[in-house]
Amino acid sequence: MRKRNKQKSQTIRPDLILEKDVEKEIRKALKMAQVWHWKHWGGGFNPRGIPDILGIYPARVDDLVKAGVEEIGVFLGIEVKKPGQTPNKDQEDWIKNIVKNHGIGFWTDNVHVVIKRLGLLEKAHPLFERVLKNEESGRDRE
Repeated sequence: MRKRNKQKSQTIRPDLILEKDVEKEIRKALKMAQVWHWKHWGGGFNPRGIPDILGIYPARVDDLVKAGVEEIGVFLGIEVKKPGQTPNKDQEDWIKNIVKNHGIGFWTDNVHVVIKRLGLLEKAHPLFERVLKNEESGRDRE
């Protein structure tokens, strides 16, 4: 009877690990933790340097304070349409997911809506004041 060789646990050399394998493991962990996220596929029409994985991480304010975080950002998704058009189902689903995960998501066909919805006028930027004066009709879309 032949003896079987016990296989030693092998460590993988770091130079043999592919980025896609690391990404797969990260996405698996995020999914298990119920963090809404997605893979961003870069292309010629996207700004350079956008991270590979985007998402919204649900964090409690008291946890952030304990960690020394004084200000945070909130994910923002604005679907832009020309007047008279509405989002398709995929676009509506994205907006719903953004809102469901505590981000800011909406669609609009008018800059006036964005300025009001995000409170940009309070930033006292003269451009916003001029746009609001020139815009008579704005419709809020969600």
